[in-house]
Amino acid sequence: MEATTTKGRTAARDVYQDTVSDWRKTELEELCRSLGITMNNHRLLDIALTHSSFAHERRHSHMTHNERLEFLGDSV
Repeated sequence: MEATTTKGRTAARDVYQDTVSDWRKTELEELCRSLGITMNNHRLLDIALTHSSFAHERRHSHMTHNERLEFLGDSV
């Protein structure tokens, strides 16, 4: 069940729930270790690292890409 706000929109915390596969989580943890950073939300990191062209090449998947985050960053 998906949590929503009072106006029926999905809350941001629910969009970026940590739902990456175990093998992808391992890859992301290795990357974080290499960079010397800590990331608690692997799903958010996975989205941030996924370019839209890569996601669009795999139209059959429900892959989320970084354009939404990029737009948010540009507007801040």
